[in-house]
Amino acid sequence: MELNQALKELTYKKQLYFKWKNNYGMRNPRTEESILKEINAKDFFTYEKWELSEEYQFLMNLLLQSKIGQDMQIIYEATSEKAKSGDEKATKLLFEIQKQIVAMNKEYKSKKPTKKGSENAYDDLEL
Repeated sequence: MELNQALKELTYKKQLYFKWKNNYGMRNPRTEESILKEINAKDFFTYEKWELSEEYQFLMNLLLQSKIGQDMQIIYEATSEKAKSGDEKATKLLFEIQKQIVAMNKEYKSKKPTKKGSENAYDDLEL
């Protein structure tokens, strides 16, 4: 499950708090006061308590997973440049990274639902 999809399953107030707290997908930084006003709360006590829940931890894991993907891209590019210049260790590391990427893609494809399973039951009917 992707983070954006998981966030859509939350109430608007929880979405806003999570995004603000983790600086995720917010173009302009916002103050505590503006967030409190928008969620119509006096303080963040309820939301700070929510941070201890499994639901919040799951969202944090998805956030970290997306950051790992970004880090992998940066590492891959840097390692690729070193490998191209003849660095033997970088070449070995590059092949390991490539193997990991292929493995992750296979895992992702095996978990991703096929389009056929999500089609409407009436799609095959002729009019």
